[in-house]
Amino acid sequence: MKRFFSLLIREFKKGVKNIFQKLEKLLNEIFGFGDEVADSVSTPAERRVKEKQVEQAERAARKNGESDYSWMSTRKTGNLGGNILKKSQIRKLRGILKEKGIDLIVEGDIRSVKKLFKPVIIDDFRFENVDDLFFFMKRKKFVGGFNAINKQMILPANSTEIVAFHEMAHVKHYELLGDAYHELNVLQKETYVWKEILASRGNWKKGELEDSLEYINRIRTDKKFGLKPIKIK
Repeated sequence: MKRFFSLLIREFKKGVKNIFQKLEKLLNEIFGFGDEVADSVSTPAERRVKEKQVEQAERAARKNGESDYSWMSTRKTGNLGGNILKKSQIRKLRGILKEKGIDLIVEGDIRSVKKLFKPVIIDDFRFENVDDLFFFMKRKKFVGGFNAINKQMILPANSTEIVAFHEMAHVKHYELLGDAYHELNVLQKETYVWKEILASRGNWKKGELEDSLEYINRIRTDKKFGLKPIKIK
């Protein structure tokens, strides 16, 4: 503090010319608020110039994608660039399915929801526990599933919107056909889903659409069906 007043007296002895610039520097060095004090003693014209400079700097920062909120996380995306389902979307989806008499079980759900799980048989394995099923799905890289017999939809953690859409397309197909749905083969079921995805292609990232196309083509070209792959522009 003594240093501050000594420097201030010395500057006054030199004269008042540029005293405010000196004062700003001194205050900033000692207290860290020189800008605020200098602003209070600057002329209206000087303040306008400084405000304009600040506005220009802020515009440049926004142009470069920077902001006061740049630290906040953006929407999470999956490995194909698609949006990961938000909790609000899962709640809404669960409500829609509940009205249809279908249970939605998502990896990480509370125990009371997991208890709704009904045993399923996949690849000759019977799963009595949904956590065992989730582990199996990870190993096999299965991204979701709808079981029309047990009336349940299964989604792993961090499922994307297109995965939920895919499974909901199966639900829609089942509602249209009723019990006749059970008689369809995998190609018939997945062809319906592919057409739904293609019809809404504007909602999906390029990688998601390509992955869906690759999936239906793997089924079509399987020796069981022996069909040519689908091509899209």
